[in-house]
Amino acid sequence: MGKLLPLVAALIAVAIMGSVISSDSTTVADLAAEVAKGKKVTVVDVRSPGELAFRPPLPAALNIPVGQVESMMSAVPKDAPVQVYCASGRRSGSAAKVLREHGYGPVLSTANCDSAKKILDEVEKLAEAEGVTGKTR
Repeated sequence: MGKLLPLVAALIAVAIMGSVISSDSTTVADLAAEVAKGKKVTVVDVRSPGELAFRPPLPAALNIPVGQVESMMSAVPKDAPVQVYCASGRRSGSAAKVLREHGYGPVLSTANCDSAKKILDEVEKLAEAEGVTGKTR
């Protein structure tokens, strides 16, 4: 029984992570490729206003609470790559799915401010390697 508990816990963790990860396979390289074409990444923070009081959004991020994504998606440029984040990844995955269903793409869902910033930094680094700068924020 002692060996079974860690295995069960690991399986539950994998199931939870699987539900958070989007079915879309958009990658950092996909966003960087769009930036290399001269497009700017639109960053969307889908956390609630109350959450923003505890942890401010990334600079230039649009705040569209997850429950309002469909009604406010016109604020997101449709011809640009999009990065969506929340606090844990569940809501950003849902919001990214809604955006994709309405023709947005590529759309990358990330878990939180820290991971979103790291991804933007990586996109910028990859785009700079292609000779393009300043298009991620």
